[in-house]
Amino acid sequence: ATIGACSILTYEAATNQACAAFLPREDVFPEYLYYFLNSKKDQFVKDGVGGAQPNISAGYLKNVNFSFVSLEEQKKIIDVLSKVDNLISFRKQQLSKLDELVKSRFVELFGDVANSPKYSGVPIGTICSTLSGGTPTTKVPEYYQGDIPWISTPYLGNNHINGSSAKAYITEDAIQNSATHLIPANTIMFGIRVGVGKSSIIDEPMCANQDIVALMGIDTNRYNLLFVKHTL
Repeated sequence: ATIGACSILTYEAATNQACAAFLPREDVFPEYLYYFLNSKKDQFVKDGVGGAQPNISAGYLKNVNFSFVSLEEQKKIIDVLSKVDNLISFRKQQLSKLDELVKSRFVELFGDVANSPKYSGVPIGTICSTLSGGTPTTKVPEYYQGDIPWISTPYLGNNHINGSSAKAYITEDAIQNSATHLIPANTIMFGIRVGVGKSSIIDEPMCANQDIVALMGIDTNRYNLLFVKHTL
């Protein structure tokens, strides 16, 4: 779930076995190495090996082709990407505030639905069935060369999502030979790990990894899917 995530350490520390440390050299700015590694994240995830929790090794990292340029060129790249990072960070703050606005407006409009006597609350399990996602083995690369969207929790959050935001696209064989399932459209996908509480309604059939549970079969004649999502 965290392959390729990286940060620059500003103090002395120890780590567990899930981290690899790159020690500084005089001819490479740490910020340049940071941006280089970030640019390779998708490749690192794709090359991960293992079952439910794929990983890459220190030996793999030592053989990654590094784009080495002069310190002057590194500084130029760092300056540009730092400005981009600041813009992205500011945008994320805006989106977070807007998300809080949606939640507060929901409470203003409908009150505390879960605890209000105005609404007869029911266990979520009585209005739907649940189905967990799964990850096809990366030992069969062909599984990831299909056209069926397969998502993870970072892609949840918007009211509606479609296959254009998928993490990968898998085959029918991948579904048949793994713990993942093809989930029908108009299902609420809900994050239970690495993004707990995030949810979206899918507008087309797709699969998900094990960090997501599908809330299936909600009777839309009785329950509005967006209302259920925002209640959650």
